[in-house]
Amino acid sequence: MFELNFSSLRIASVLGRIGLAWMFAALLCVYCSVRTRIAVAGIILIGYSLLLGLVVAPDAPVGADPLSVEGCLAGWIDRQYLPGHILYGAFDPEGILSTLPAVVSALFGMFTGEFLLDGRRGLSGSWKAFYMAVAALAITTAGLCWNLIMPVNKNLWSSSFTCVVSGYSLGMTALFYYLIDVCGYKRWTFVFRVIGLNSITIYMAQRIIPLRYASDFFVGGLASKCSETVGAVIYDIGYIVLCWLFLYFLYRKNTFLKV
Repeated sequence: MFELNFSSLRIASVLGRIGLAWMFAALLCVYCSVRTRIAVAGIILIGYSLLLGLVVAPDAPVGADPLSVEGCLAGWIDRQYLPGHILYGAFDPEGILSTLPAVVSALFGMFTGEFLLDGRRGLSGSWKAFYMAVAALAITTAGLCWNLIMPVNKNLWSSSFTCVVSGYSLGMTALFYYLIDVCGYKRWTFVFRVIGLNSITIYMAQRIIPLRYASDFFVGGLASKCSETVGAVIYDIGYIVLCWLFLYFLYRKNTFLKV
């Protein structure tokens, strides 16, 4: 809500992370060649991993682990230079330093888009899907191997996390590209298309519109008659269905929020 309490305002955010990552990735895409961007991505991932693993926060207790809450360099930078409220007190999952590997995540997406649009190699859709699947396997494997020395950690957006999540995303892209664009199986995608065309809308609407209250109104009674586990599932399903119906209404009205 708009509390106008700027001392407790959280500057970092998921949308802010997306905006910064894509901005820097777009600048690299415009001004740098593919090879340069690959080199930059590698330097960022390796450099960030070395910083997290070897450099202890200046204010950490003696002997602190650089990956601990007290010893993490990313957390120290947030505490020193990130104004306003820090989400977890000691560090913010959308903080300053962890934006660097997030840029690499955006670059992975751009590499994928460029590959799909590149018609110079004369590859068929099936071969493109195959090469993306192979690349996804390689990137995911690299991330899992990296996990042995630098844990997969979303809050720190560790380099191993970047690789694992990017590999998973690329693998899913390869699968859906093959099913939808190559094989032509499109009718089943309507449910997801309604969400995807207004993903920012539902992300923001959940903070403004009392959708959870409405969901409880419709399915809360049924959920209360079931066990705690089953009731939680019913409640979540009701909430998802309600969100989808809200987006479907906007879809029928041809209303889409774009950033």
